[in-house]
Amino acid sequence: MRLELLPGGRARLIGGLTFYNPARWTYDASTGELRLRLGRVDADTRAVFEDGVRRGHALRYQPAGSVLVLRWRPGIGRLWLAGYFFLADTTPRRAAR
Repeated sequence: MRLELLPGGRARLIGGLTFYNPARWTYDASTGELRLRLGRVDADTRAVFEDGVRRGHALRYQPAGSVLVLRWRPGIGRLWLAGYFFLADTTPRRAAR
């Protein structure tokens, strides 16, 4: 599974959890915080995100905007999202035909 971090703050989940698309992202290099604003977050998913924070997989979850905040450094490691680990990819790719 992969999370594409596209130019202009767009994000796209590929190979799993695609129901969170469309997504948006911002990154603060000084803190290493990646903020993901996800679409279609329901009560069950909120509970999974809050559990991920308790377990240390995510820094925090902000339900008002459906924003999950993760610690990340470009090119290093993987990201947790709703019980799965994703590789975050900032390499532009052509759309599949």
